[in-house]
Amino acid sequence: MILLVTTKAAMMLFMGSERNERGRLFKVRLRGQFIETLY
Repeated sequence: MILLVTTKAAMMLFMGSERNERGRLFKVRLRGQFIETLY
């Protein structure tokens, strides 16, 4: 379930602000949080 929500958020971010620097930073942060949740 967590994976689905994270994927949805990542997709929304990717579609919404691809060229936005802040969006890119947020994506990286979200990815880091997801990795932390995995381990």
